Formats: sequence, structure tokens, C-alpha cells
Amino acid sequence: GFNVEKRLTGLLRQGCSEKDALLKTFPSLFHALESLANEKYVSPENARVSFDADGETMFEYTPEKTGRKADFDKLVKDVVRNVSGAQSVISISYETLCPETSEKDLRENTLLRGKFSTAFKRSSDARKSNVKLAAKKLNGATVNPGEIFSFNERIGARTVENGFLEAPVIVDGKFQGGVGGGVCQVSTTLYNAVLYADLTVIGVSRHSLPVKYVSASFDAMVSSMTDFKFANDGKYPIYVKSYVKDDELFVEIYGSPLNYEVRLVSEITGSAPRDVKYIDDDTMNVGEELVLVEGADGVISRGILEKYTSGECVFRREIRKDYYKSQQKVVARGTKKPPVENNKENQLAG
Repeated sequence: GFNVEKRLTGLLRQGCSEKDALLKTFPSLFHALESLANEKYVSPENARVSFDADGETMFEYTPEKTGRKADFDKLVKDVVRNVSGAQSVISISYETLCPETSEKDLRENTLLRGKFSTAFKRSSDARKSNVKLAAKKLNGATVNPGEIFSFNERIGARTVENGFLEAPVIVDGKFQGGVGGGVCQVSTTLYNAVLYADLTVIGVSRHSLPVKYVSASFDAMVSSMTDFKFANDGKYPIYVKSYVKDDELFVEIYGSPLNYEVRLVSEITGSAPRDVKYIDDDTMNVGEELVLVEGADGVISRGILEKYTSGECVFRREIRKDYYKSQQKVVARGTKKPPVENNKENQLAG
């Protein structure tokens, strides 16, 4: 015992740390203490949240758990003092390990961040069906920090096999039949909710014609060739809830709340006159005209995003410029000439 104590004391006097001195004097004891400390280690557990967009309670929280770690340095110091006769009691002290994410953190960062709605009451039954199906597929999406959300990846191909029906779509400035007509209203509603949530838009495309359910420069056209994407640049996940009620589509985005209000401004900056096409009609008299298709002028617009705090605008930025094609006006023009009156009989009678 004297020799051990002498050696240990000597190593300490030579400038060895208590750990090194114990390891050189009692390597087996040192490693046993290491094993004991590791056995007593309890890792902390972060709080967790589960998201059920259709649940009565949308977010369910699992509380965090603290962990503990043995104070190995103090344990070694106590053993060294015990061996050298300076201390008789050896006890293990623990350091509390706090998790990185608490339930309080999660509750504060699963709040409504942005929302938008559009109506589709006048749509055909097929178009309504497509809107409802796409909204159902979008509902419940989670975008984790650092991830990019793709509308096309989430919704899938607009095919009959996937449940979509044929309804009017805009192709190169004209309305025509196509499977999945109406899905762009869902991507557009999501796009505006994303803007109100002030998330980073990665890619968005306009329609070739203005759409009636949203202001110019705030539509988001999607197809097999074009997608709508946004990124989550924040620290916490983004959650998407979408649903239909009374022929109105709602998209809500939850996450870290904003400490300012977002406003969107659509400005019409110009127009392009519509072309007029005349069609001869021999059932109408010369000089008579009938508008068959009213058409529409082309629209030049820009979208502006503003941020307000306490009612004061603190940020204003143009986020896009757009040109929407004009739609041709079609007019029927009469070609039938009125009958020539025979005045000879009138003259003879006179």
C-alpha cells in the first residue's frame, strides 16, 4: 500500500494529471472506473411532435427527457485521494444533460404561419373532383429543415389511373380538354400560402392566360414540364394542411410563426389589345354584327411582397413580372343583302 501511495504521489508531484497518475499506477482500476461511468450514462431525449392534419388535435407532443453523465474527473479525483489516504468516501456525481429540443420549443414552432384560400363554385363536377383529389394528396405534407418541397412529387402524375378526370386546362393561350384540369388551382393556393408564410420559393411558373381564382402574378401553373417548389430554410419543420369546404379550397402552413405581417400586391402595369376575328354570316343582314366570343386583352403585371410591423411597411420587393396572352375576340358579320323593292307597280297605280 505504501509503495502504491508513494508512486501515485510521486507521479502527481512530477506534474502528471490525476487521470494519468491513476492509469499508470492502477490501469485495471482506471478502466473499471471508465466502464462504471459509461454504464451510468443516460442519453437525453428530445421532445417529439406527430402531425395529423385531419386529427382532432393536429399536433401531439411527447415531452423531452433529461439525461445524465457521471462526473468522471471528480470520480478519479476521489479515488486518487482515497488511495493517498486523504479521503475515505468515494461517491459518483452526475451532470444533467439537457436535450436540444423541448416540448415548449415544439409548441412555439408549430403555429399557423401562413394561409390562403380560393373558390371553385362555378367549376364543372370533373374539375371539382380534381381539385379535391389534389388537395387530399397535398394534405399532411411535412417539409423538414433543409428540404425542398416539390408539388409534382407530392401530387403525382395527373392520369386517369391516379384518379384524375378530364377537365379544361390552359395550353398555349387556349382552353382545351386535359386530364387533371383544376390541379393548378391547388398549386396556386399553396403558392400564395407559401408567400404569406414567407418561405423561399425555388421555382414557379405562370399560366399563359390569367386565371379567375387569383390576382395576376400570383398563379402557379404546374404540368408534366413545370413544377412548383419551395424550400424550408428554417430550424423547424413546415407542416401543410389543405382541405375543401363548401367549394372553397384552403391551404394552411404551420411552423415557426412570423413576427411581421405579409401582404401581397398585384399591379397591372400594361395591356395588349385583343385581336378581332370576323366570320361572315349569311343569315344576318349587312351591317349587323354579333359577338360570339368576347375574348380578353393581354395583361402585363407584377407581383409585390410587403412586410408590415405595427402597421408600418418595413419591406417591399417585386417578386415577379408576367405577361399573359390576349384572347381573340370573335364577331359574326352579316353578309345578307336586303331585298330590292319593285317600284314599278307603285308608279302605275299612281
